[in-house]
Amino acid sequence: SDLPWLVGGDLNEVFYNFEKKGGGTKNQSVLESFREACQGCDLWDVNYSSYPYTWWNGREGDDAVEERLDRFLASSSWSVLFPWAKVEHIDFDFSDHLPIRIKLVNNHGETKRSRRGFRLKNMWVQEEGCGDIVREAWDDNTVVDPIQALKMKHTKCAEKLRRWNGETFGNSWSHLCERKAEGGLGFRDMKAFSDAMLAK
Repeated sequence: SDLPWLVGGDLNEVFYNFEKKGGGTKNQSVLESFREACQGCDLWDVNYSSYPYTWWNGREGDDAVEERLDRFLASSSWSVLFPWAKVEHIDFDFSDHLPIRIKLVNNHGETKRSRRGFRLKNMWVQEEGCGDIVREAWDDNTVVDPIQALKMKHTKCAEKLRRWNGETFGNSWSHLCERKAEGGLGFRDMKAFSDAMLAK
């Protein structure tokens, strides 16, 4: 189906052995088959926060086993609709499972876009170093999930470009708009400056 899907609950299995604490190591081929089955249905793990395990076998000491059995999985189309979504594992003393809940908004109540939206400025692409920053961010393949990887690359690229902008141009807006007699460049706005840069 092309409809956005969100699936959550006790899946009774972990994705990776690092999601398990205590006890023996699980069969890697079984875990890979489980992940591949989910990915084949276009269902991907939603990021979580807090304590990493959601189930405990009720034993203490060396006999204790904890696993992340409860999670939310989302389709690619759902993740595009709710890019800020994050799962929380909630403390709870009356069950061997921790309840999980999903937040669809960020801390500012936004569901899709930050108020401080990122926009690539025309003047940047004329400067040496801009392309290197973009390539470095987009060549980072440390995240396997394609949706999470896309968000990570976009965020990383935006943060690095903002930092580079400050180091390269400084307080560029006031300098661009100051009159030439006062030491500025005399552009009436950013568009005029960008047009002049592109015309070079």
